[in-house]
Amino acid sequence: MVPLLALLAIIGGLALLVVARSSPEQQVRRLIDRQMKLAVAGRFGQLHATLSAKAKAACSRADFVGEMQRLAISEPDFWSLIDVRDINILVRSDRAEVTYDVTYNGRLVERATARNPDLYVVATKTVFGPKPNLKQALANLDKQHSNQPGLGQLIGDKQYNAQRARLLKFGTKPPLVYKEGQWYDDLDGHVHCGT
Repeated sequence: MVPLLALLAIIGGLALLVVARSSPEQQVRRLIDRQMKLAVAGRFGQLHATLSAKAKAACSRADFVGEMQRLAISEPDFWSLIDVRDINILVRSDRAEVTYDVTYNGRLVERATARNPDLYVVATKTVFGPKPNLKQALANLDKQHSNQPGLGQLIGDKQYNAQRARLLKFGTKPPLVYKEGQWYDDLDGHVHCGT
């Protein structure tokens, strides 16, 4: 009888852990953490992909990436000196309001407050992008790998082979743009875009 009760307690604890881990607040927190990791790594295109449809419409990928690259060039240590503190997440249905303080090298540089929160929304449907042109993608990859006079080799053989294999495996699948039930950073005063 005791082993059965222990087993039920373990199963119940694991179920509770899964439910708590997948709460909307935790999902938004994981997205914020992912956004910071992408920014630190300089993966600004992937960071742009975390924006909602409304935010992407107001801030094109090129403008967003350009703004982020200008910041990275002007202040190379910027993202390593940023710290997001006192994060509070309030979820109401399919919208989350997030408050926090951002410090740069210990100095407060931005604040999301209850009056001006950072907004996140959950996708209500799954959306795929246009099917990629595999032939064009392979041609672009070949250009990056070729030893054209004056250009040099832009990517090495190992990278070329890995990217080619990935293109051949996944290159004809339309990319996932939004996944139903997943959270995205919405348009607010905290989404910075080039002018």
